[in-house]
Amino acid sequence: MWRRVVILGLLAIYPLNAQQTSPRKQEQKAQPQKNPIPCPPVNVSCQCATNQAQPDAAKDSQQSPSWFWGPIRETWPLVMVGLLAIAAAWATYGIMRDTARRQLRAYVHVKEGLLKFSGSTVEGQIHIQNFGQTPAYDVRHWIYVCVERWPLATVLPQPPEDFQMSKGILAPSGKHIMVGQLDDDSPAPELTLGQNPTRTVYVYGRITYKDAFGDDKYTEYRLTYGGRQAGRKFIDTNHVLCGRLQDDFDGNKAT
Repeated sequence: MWRRVVILGLLAIYPLNAQQTSPRKQEQKAQPQKNPIPCPPVNVSCQCATNQAQPDAAKDSQQSPSWFWGPIRETWPLVMVGLLAIAAAWATYGIMRDTARRQLRAYVHVKEGLLKFSGSTVEGQIHIQNFGQTPAYDVRHWIYVCVERWPLATVLPQPPEDFQMSKGILAPSGKHIMVGQLDDDSPAPELTLGQNPTRTVYVYGRITYKDAFGDDKYTEYRLTYGGRQAGRKFIDTNHVLCGRLQDDFDGNKAT
């Protein structure tokens, strides 16, 4: 009987001891967790983001700002079209200016040339006219009359460099007559025939002037009576025998 009492007593004491010792073990096991050793936080993602941002910033610093090149890339076709339009307008302006100057400038040329036979003298007359729309300024004109063989095989005499010439202004449609006398011993009746190539009358000269734009212009002429064909004669209003001059093959040019 007493054995059962002892066993029951031991069974009653054991749970109490287990309940008293288990909290202590739990406290001992939990003590390391009450004061953990702090570890420095490591932000790996931030470091990676920072490391990646640095190359991007370097690239951005090397590249030009988009606010500058962006509009240029978008508008350069319009800029090119504008430049081409300006160039075309400038070329058109130049063409129009040259055309206007050609239309408005002075043109001084020979209108008519003739010979007048009066007794033993032969007189050459050159009628010039301004065919332009603006005046011709500083008009200078010299003329020379001589007898030579046709076709011309020699150089015709020229006036000396210090030859004095008067100058004037020739208005639009204005006319002027320049007269030169033949200094030759040949009798006038022989020259009036105009059928001897070895006795051809040459009337030549040069006209210089300035147009309204200040450009220097000139006209050189060389007319003949006889030569390749017989001279044409007529009687003027003063009943004077005259011969019409015609252009020679060479010696006529103008600017």
